[in-house]
Amino acid sequence: MADWIPFGVSQEESNALVDGIPSYMESSLLDWLNSAEVLLCGGYMIPSRPEAGRRHQLINRFDRQTRRLSGLYGNDIYDAVSGTGGMGDVYLQYTDFLIHELCNLKNDPYDLSSLEMSNLNKVEPCLDELEGILAESGSKWKVGMRNGYEGLEERVNSTMQAMADEVMEDPDELSGQLLSEAWHAIFGHNPNYSLAYATAIKAVEAIALREISPNDSKATLSKAAQVMRDQKWSFELEPNPAGKVDGGIAQVIMNAMMNSQPDRHGGAASVEDIEVSKERAEAAVYSAVYLIQCFKSGLVLSRNE
Repeated sequence: MADWIPFGVSQEESNALVDGIPSYMESSLLDWLNSAEVLLCGGYMIPSRPEAGRRHQLINRFDRQTRRLSGLYGNDIYDAVSGTGGMGDVYLQYTDFLIHELCNLKNDPYDLSSLEMSNLNKVEPCLDELEGILAESGSKWKVGMRNGYEGLEERVNSTMQAMADEVMEDPDELSGQLLSEAWHAIFGHNPNYSLAYATAIKAVEAIALREISPNDSKATLSKAAQVMRDQKWSFELEPNPAGKVDGGIAQVIMNAMMNSQPDRHGGAASVEDIEVSKERAEAAVYSAVYLIQCFKSGLVLSRNE
């Protein structure tokens, strides 16, 4: 069934993603934040309000981890927002924090003597509700949960997301776990582009090195690309059909990932010279998705096989 589009709103406007917390989402998000706090803190005197002492501890932990005074104290989140005068970026950061806390509660319940066991069964529906609020509001953010990396993540092209999820959701594959870390580092609410780029390389190494250099404990992606050239590995796509490139496009991309990582090289003139941009980190992470899929599918082969 197609989504309903309000009268007077174009398809383009309906599909546009928005950052921050638009005014029309504030009430829905506040209700969700309150529900999440009740799950995490319990609601004793008033079932719809988090227990005050536990909520105070929760906000203390949030402030310590963000290294800032959030101003979110009060009996509940409604008190907090009336005191801060509006919903700024700290509320998105707090949403990111609560997603992580809810996943911790679901995966490793703590202090259950003080919390109702039935609350554990409410975590998944609570997270689903948040995703519905974000999606219907046209938010650029979504709920991301995989391999221990939970929180708000940017929405990306659905085809690329599906390809990446196929790799990341394999619990037995180290490359998937590392790609999860790289994905969250670039698309999470607090991005670290240098970490995303470096971890994308490690994700490719996790699957490529065991195929190319299984007996070399000191192998790197750059050395693997050299082995592919020396041993004349093959890939169906060649950058130059007139003259074969051993390892084809796969080897070229692997080499490019290493040579294009700015903060890998010493001797830079300034910090700006080694800063990894979002665009370059995104290219590295997307390249990692492609390469891992190619290795998993058996498309990168040694000519000796």
